[in-house]
Amino acid sequence: MLNSYSDFSVYARHTGVQIADADGYFVGLVAGGYQTGVAQSFTSTRVEFGKDPIAALERTGDLTLDANSFNQNQSFTTAGGGGYYAGSAAESVMDAGDYGSGKYSAAVLVDDWSSGYRVLPVDAGGVYISAASETEFFAGTDSTTVSVVGGSGATSKTEVDTNVRVDLGKNVSFSAMQVDIDAFNSAYQIQNPYFSGFSSSVYGAGGGAANGSAGLSYQNLKNLTAEVILGKNGVLKISDLAWLDSTYDHNITIDANTDFYVYDESKLEIGGALQGAGAESDVDVKTRNKITVGEGYNIYNPVGEIGIGTYSRGSAVAQANVSVWAAAGVAGGVSDVYLDVLNQVNIGKNAIINSYGDVGIYSGRASNYFQENQLTSNALANVYNWTAIPIPAGNKAKSNISLTNKVEFADGFAVGSDSHVFIEAK
Repeated sequence: MLNSYSDFSVYARHTGVQIADADGYFVGLVAGGYQTGVAQSFTSTRVEFGKDPIAALERTGDLTLDANSFNQNQSFTTAGGGGYYAGSAAESVMDAGDYGSGKYSAAVLVDDWSSGYRVLPVDAGGVYISAASETEFFAGTDSTTVSVVGGSGATSKTEVDTNVRVDLGKNVSFSAMQVDIDAFNSAYQIQNPYFSGFSSSVYGAGGGAANGSAGLSYQNLKNLTAEVILGKNGVLKISDLAWLDSTYDHNITIDANTDFYVYDESKLEIGGALQGAGAESDVDVKTRNKITVGEGYNIYNPVGEIGIGTYSRGSAVAQANVSVWAAAGVAGGVSDVYLDVLNQVNIGKNAIINSYGDVGIYSGRASNYFQENQLTSNALANVYNWTAIPIPAGNKAKSNISLTNKVEFADGFAVGSDSHVFIEAK
């Protein structure tokens, strides 16, 4: 029962912090070691709101549904070897994702309601519905070998696959003085990790007569999705009495957006007689920001503005840094960055959007028009072969951004305003 004057608030919160550390050192005439550190989290934080709530007419209390998830995963691996014949390998792994299919990292899920709520929506002062997920991550490796004959290998692997959703079911309807709905998903590589000695994702070192070293870093933000679904035949409206109110801003705003930051480095430093070294840093980011206004949906504001926006902001840098000092040496560096970003707004069949103030429908911008897509991609390969006989191994730095912004309208839609209508895919 939602009574007349009290605020009704439901909060779901999750905070998880993991630090994994694996160390191994091996010394002998013949010595070898392999170490793996793993930090993983698969979680779901949800607010679930059921069928057909009983609410007092003309209730003035706020309605807040808020799900927020935070995960910080750090994995550190160190391996070292020394001897006549020696080798060492280190692998550090970080995974973050949803708990399972349909169990989103963060979600507000409202069940289907009866059709009568279209005529008598649930009243509130303000309606605030939010789902947000943040993942902070670091996977660092350090592998060092000093020997007459030997090799070292270091690998950093990160994968983030999270979904954030606000889903208002069929016939879900609200009448309020202000409506704010948003889905936000973010992932950030930690630049000041728990163990301060790790200044890069991969660090490899080797020395001796004949040695080979490799450093591979894979930072894969496999999926960051933020989605808002307004179900079939629902209503979002500002009360006809809002002109008498001075407390709320009387706007309807709906946003779905993602944020990310990756600054990655794979670094090798090698010295000796005959040496070979190769470093690679790969960064892949895929984001999806979607808002769906369902079939027959009605968004109405007789006083203020209506804004709908999807956008993504982020920066990704990959660096492969190699330095070799030897009589003869092979050195190579590869870096690759690929950003794949989709912003999409779908207006369903026979949906109606009508406002006294401006109406803005944006793909590539926020509902308030001020925030917008901001994407940076940079790949660097720095190879220094300080040898008497340098042997190139092929160096490559490649950076790509694929950006798609779409606003799609089904048959029979209507968009109107007593002021201005802005529709933009940019």
